[in-house]
Amino acid sequence: MTFSYRFDKADYLAFHRFRIAGMYMRGGSRVWALRGFALLTFALALIEWYSGRPSGAAGLAMAGGATLLLPRTYWGLVAGRFRRIVTDPQNAHLLGRKTLTLTPEGLHIADAGEAGYLAWGNIVRAARTEDHIFLFFSTLQAVVIPRASLEGASFETVWTTATTYLDRHHERGTRQGSESTATAAIQGTPAPVFSYRLEESDWTAFTVHHRRSKAQGRHRWLARFAVLPIPLLLVILGVVRPPVNWDLVVLFLGLSVLCFLFYPRVLDNAALRQAEYIAGNSANVHCLGERRIALSPEWLHVQGSGVQSTFTWPSVVKAERTDDHIFIYMSTSEALIIPRASLDGASFEDVWTRANEYLDHSRDNPKRQGSA
Repeated sequence: MTFSYRFDKADYLAFHRFRIAGMYMRGGSRVWALRGFALLTFALALIEWYSGRPSGAAGLAMAGGATLLLPRTYWGLVAGRFRRIVTDPQNAHLLGRKTLTLTPEGLHIADAGEAGYLAWGNIVRAARTEDHIFLFFSTLQAVVIPRASLEGASFETVWTTATTYLDRHHERGTRQGSESTATAAIQGTPAPVFSYRLEESDWTAFTVHHRRSKAQGRHRWLARFAVLPIPLLLVILGVVRPPVNWDLVVLFLGLSVLCFLFYPRVLDNAALRQAEYIAGNSANVHCLGERRIALSPEWLHVQGSGVQSTFTWPSVVKAERTDDHIFIYMSTSEALIIPRASLDGASFEDVWTRANEYLDHSRDNPKRQGSA
């Protein structure tokens, strides 16, 4: 079955909204416990207000309100980051028309600058809403199929076919890779081929490197002032209805100083723990392991166990390196990671030189080369 569709900004945001809501709502009891706490804080705030302590009441009310609206508030904060990603001109290649072919062995997806294959063994799960089908190939990524722009097949037929193939694979319980096809594709080209093993430590190394980027650095700087508006608001409320609760003002000013000094490190540690958890999740095991890459002046081909992708260089955003890794960014937030330690078949410096040479050439000739 082959069909096409147009992947737009709204579809990108819909996927991340679904993913984040699923992560948060995994424990329904937790949500209701938080909302029960919110009702309690509102009750205490009401008592404080009538007892003549408006500053204390304001603090409790803000805490309760934030807890009550936590799911929506959290999405509102995170959605801004995803909107910046999807509206960045460097990520324009993530959107546009795509062609998807479903076979009993796996799915093939292609657009103007990328062609990829995923065996059903690498599809973690399938989910759907009224408007989208999500075929998750990790806990963070999925093939998104929107109902609105679907051509060549009905929405229900695509869902039925995908889930049937996925269920058949799970019943067999074996990974149906495409090793022979992918190998033939690489061997049929004059491009140099090298291999490496991607480990959990390489994944976390990219997280650390990306956190130090310009965009992430701006976010880390602004996060330092997260607590500062609270003491200012408490002073304003105290002026409107005296007296000012100086104890709370001093408390939150002290927290603001601590936030300014230590919060960026807290954010970095939290991001690192999240990356370690994701890398260690069994659903993401196929994202690690042996990789083979072929580089040519027109494209780069990546092959793993039951997964392969071919990218044209105009769809690559940038290439960066550290002493131990090369990061070839496929978007402003995702990258192909090449570690020095397990690199075999080419020298680390040679891979870096070739990647930069081909990327610079594609920028000098910006016309997209099409899909491999």
